[in-house]
Amino acid sequence: MNMIKVTSSSITAIGYDESSHKMNIKFINNSTTYTYCNVPSDVFQEFLNNPYKNSHGKHYYKFIFKKYNCY
Repeated sequence: MNMIKVTSSSITAIGYDESSHKMNIKFINNSTTYTYCNVPSDVFQEFLNNPYKNSHGKHYYKFIFKKYNCY
């Protein structure tokens, strides 16, 4: 999965695999990469394009956090 660098105070890069619908998010504070499952491609594209005033962190907490966990 290719990771795309983003400008954010909390997230350094995001990636998406179309075939598995998995998204990876790498955070700045602990350099940890988290994987999210069953993420629709439009959710990833919105996150990548970030319409929320360039705040990937706000977008993450509003639309992804605790919604696409892999179990």
